[in-house]
Amino acid sequence: MRLSLSPADAAFVADIDALIAEFRVGPGSTPIRRDTFLAALVERGWSVPGWPASAGGPGWSRRQRYLFERALTLASAPRPAPAGPELVGPLLLAHGSDAQQRAHLAAIRTLRVRWCAALDPALPSAADGAMVAQSALGGVELSGEAHWVRDAADADMALVLAAERDGESLFMVAMNTHGITRESVRLLDGSEVYKLRFATVAVPARARLGPPGDARELLSQLRLAAPVPPRGALCSLAVDRAREALARAADGAGSTMDQDSGYAARLAALEIDLTALAGLEARALAAPEEVPDAMLALRAQALESEAGALYIDASGYAAIPGPLQPAAGQNETPLAAEYAHLAMRGMLSSRAEYAGMGTVLPAAERWRDTLAHEALALPEDPDPSDFDPAD
Repeated sequence: MRLSLSPADAAFVADIDALIAEFRVGPGSTPIRRDTFLAALVERGWSVPGWPASAGGPGWSRRQRYLFERALTLASAPRPAPAGPELVGPLLLAHGSDAQQRAHLAAIRTLRVRWCAALDPALPSAADGAMVAQSALGGVELSGEAHWVRDAADADMALVLAAERDGESLFMVAMNTHGITRESVRLLDGSEVYKLRFATVAVPARARLGPPGDARELLSQLRLAAPVPPRGALCSLAVDRAREALARAADGAGSTMDQDSGYAARLAALEIDLTALAGLEARALAAPEEVPDAMLALRAQALESEAGALYIDASGYAAIPGPLQPAAGQNETPLAAEYAHLAMRGMLSSRAEYAGMGTVLPAAERWRDTLAHEALALPEDPDPSDFDPAD
C-alpha cells in the first residue's frame, strides 16, 4: 500500500528506514537485532514516540507518530511493549505526582522497567472474582483476577484497574509483590496472554495513579489523544502473506494457486480494499473528528479477515494430505510445504489450550479433532502439555 508523502515526510520516513536497515542481520528483509535496535530507539528518544521533548521524547506531531509506527510495522521491526511508553507514561505525564514521575518516567523511557496493563477485568462482580480495592492501613488491598493481560511474562510492573466504593481506580503495582500469580494462556495464533490473580495484595497509597474513582475517564481521555494506528500497514502485510502463499501452493495440475482466476480475483479485490483503507487513514490523519477510530478498526478487521481466509485457503490446501483433500494427493513431491504444515499444526494443536479456557464450540472442536487426527496424526484427546510452542 503506497502512501503519498511530502518531501519533509519522505525525508522523515527515510531516516527511520535507514535506522531499521542498520540493525538488520543481513541484506533485504532479514530479521532485525532486537536488543541493539531498541537501544538505538532509546538513544534517539524514539522508544517513547508520543512523549514531548521536555520528557525525553521526540515531540513528534500526530502525523509523524503515524509514519513512524507505519514504518516499523511494514519492516516487522521490534518495538517496546506498549504498556509503559504508550499508556503508563502519558498517564503519569498528565496525572502523576512529581514523586511518581521521578520514580517511573526515566525507567519507562530507557526501557529498564517493563510494564503490563491489567485494565479489563473479565468478571462482572467481586463475587465472581473481579478486581477490587479495599482500604487498608497505609493504602489498599487488591483482590481478584484480570484476564487477557499481554506482555506479563517478564513484566516488572503492572497498571491495574480495580473497583472501589466510589468507582474504579488505577494502581501501579510491582509484579514481585507477595500474592500475585500469573497463568499463561496460549491463543490460536501462537501468542500468549496471561491471567493475573491478586490474593489480598498490599499496595501503598503512593501507588494510586490519578484521582480515586476516575480511571475510566482518564483512560477515555488517553484514547482520544492517541494517534491513528497504522492499520493499513498491518493489512498490507496480511495481503502480502496471502499473495506469497498462493504463489507457493501447488494446485495439483502442475501450476500454482495464484494462476487460478478465482483466487486472482479475490486477491485483486483485497488490493482495492487496501487502497480504500489508505484513503480512509489519510482522512483520519487530516480530520480525526470525521473518521472515528471504530470505523477504521472495522474496515481493517474485515480486510485482515479476508486476507487471512485467503492465506488459510492457500496454506491449508498445501498442508492437508490425500485422505481429507483428494486433489492434494495429486501434488508434486513434497506433498506439503513446510511453512504450511507448521501453520496448520499450530492451529490444530491449539485446540487443547482453547478447550482449557472453557470457550470451545463443540461442533468446531470435533472438526478440528478430525483434522488433527487424520491430517497430522495428533492424539484425538490432547493434553496441552503434549505440545511444544517451539514446534
